[in-house]
Amino acid sequence: MQDLHPSIELNEHAIRIASRAEGEIDGGGLTLVPCVFIWPHLWIELGLAGDPSLTYAARGVGSLWQQDDSATAEEDDDALGALLGRTRAEILVTLRLPRSTTDLARTIGLSPPTVSSHLAILRRGGLVTCWRSGRRVLYQRTGLGSTVVAACGRDKARRAGVRTESAANG
Repeated sequence: MQDLHPSIELNEHAIRIASRAEGEIDGGGLTLVPCVFIWPHLWIELGLAGDPSLTYAARGVGSLWQQDDSATAEEDDDALGALLGRTRAEILVTLRLPRSTTDLARTIGLSPPTVSSHLAILRRGGLVTCWRSGRRVLYQRTGLGSTVVAACGRDKARRAGVRTESAANG
């Protein structure tokens, strides 16, 4: 078995582990515990309160923290959604021009109370502003909100008529 740790040897019905400690454990079971934080070592717990356990490096641990280019590309495509959440991102992108809560709810396909809740959070964050116009309250992006949208690349796609992933998924 070439896949085993160099300290482990498998013989018929026994596992031998090269270690500074001496001794044998007969019978019972052995709990195998994969772990990403132990590589390149092994950890042997003799199991004084139960079965012994062997903690070893899980397969693929060497590539665990490598950047996956496809995942990065997807994250970059919806950086605004990752930052604010998809619904708030869509609301912020849609608020290029002033809109009421009801208008936004109809456009995005959510209930007015849900949109109102998200608008309150965006307003507290300084990304949208609101004012009364007759019986309606209108919301629009602030300069900061527009800067955030532009920095994430969502505004250009919206103006070009390209539906972003978060817009398509609601």
